[in-house]
Parts: sequence; C-alpha cells; structure tokens
Amino acid sequence: MTIAVREYLDARGESPLGHWFAGLEALAAAKVATALYRLEQGNFHRENPTVGAGFKPAPT
Repeated sequence: MTIAVREYLDARGESPLGHWFAGLEALAAAKVATALYRLEQGNFHRENPTVGAGFKPAPT
C-alpha cells in the first residue's frame, strides 16, 4: 500500500513544514525524512527501542 503524502502550502505558497524542517539539525531531519518515507509506504508503526528498554515485569 502506498500513501500520497502531500506538503501543505499556505496562501502565499509557502510550506510551514519546509520552514520548520530547514531549521532542524541533520540527525533530526534524517529521522523526520525516514518517518515520512515510512508513512508513504503505509507503515504507520513507530518503533522506539528506548521506550521500555530494560523493563522487567515484577515476579508474581
């Protein structure tokens, strides 16, 4: 499944996302670009390996 991700342009033809994206550091911009690519491919899952890392359930 492929999703069409379109960039919003305001009445002046400017992109608020583009302005925000241009101010990002390289690593953050790469992560955003990867997330947008995954959305286009129909992958809505956000994998975050740091959340819950090291979690061990309490013994019952």
